[in-house]
Amino acid sequence: MIRTIAMIYAAVALVGICAIAQSPDYALSLWPCGVIIWPEAVPDYAEHFVQRLTDAAETAFGFWGYDMPVIAETSHNEANALRISNPATGDVLVIPPLQWCLWEIPPVVVFAFPGEDDMRLAMGNTNLYGAFWSQWPMSQAAFPHADSWIWTVGSSYRNMVCASSAEDSILIHEFAHWFTYEWCSRREIAVSLLPNYIIEGIAEATCAAEEDANEVVYTRLQAVSWAQNKCLDGSIQGIMHYPVGQSLVSYLVETLGPGGFLGTLSDWSLRAGIMIDMYEGGWRESLGLPASCPK
Repeated sequence: MIRTIAMIYAAVALVGICAIAQSPDYALSLWPCGVIIWPEAVPDYAEHFVQRLTDAAETAFGFWGYDMPVIAETSHNEANALRISNPATGDVLVIPPLQWCLWEIPPVVVFAFPGEDDMRLAMGNTNLYGAFWSQWPMSQAAFPHADSWIWTVGSSYRNMVCASSAEDSILIHEFAHWFTYEWCSRREIAVSLLPNYIIEGIAEATCAAEEDANEVVYTRLQAVSWAQNKCLDGSIQGIMHYPVGQSLVSYLVETLGPGGFLGTLSDWSLRAGIMIDMYEGGWRESLGLPASCPK
């Protein structure tokens, strides 16, 4: 059974898409890192979207010097396998875990809605934009107003919800969150303790290459404007943690290298104040500002 599923994944990697099931509520299809959930039916553009997802995952992990996780081809821990309901047959589809570096990790469920309006309506949340990533199960407690079938097929870890029309940079951003979670969890670093501008800064720096020149300039201007009057702290309120985080993480990656920066994440989670003292001055100078921030 394991060998059969692994062969299916190999075929997906070569030819794109493999439709598994359809129902009035949703349809399933495989992608190299797990399964895609489509509302109602597998669309005509599914093969193209699978390639976009795969490219985004490769880019997100590759930016930090790592290969994308792949389906495990050897014996594995059944606890890491993904079990997902096949509404067309009543059976449970079992997908083996992924293999990344020396670890096994659960596959990823991607909810792909045609557009953002469809996504917001199905999730019962008007604040969603483009996509979001969660390492936690999709539950009624977390999304009380979501369509009920979403709780059923998303009741596993590693969920990404997105509009299939989302830009590549958005997909890369969310998969960078996946990378961050996996990298930190294998080193017993609590992602929840990282400053929000570090978490979002990692994702924004990862996808920055997909942004056009105007976006890059605008992001820098936002960071400069913010830093003229404020200092880094435990967190940044509002949406400014995105541009400030991108600017800071990009500076740290340029200064320390990708591996060197990742090596600081434990300290950022436990001793953020010390890290700010070490690096805030250099970052501010890289923006053309005085090293000392206004108090």
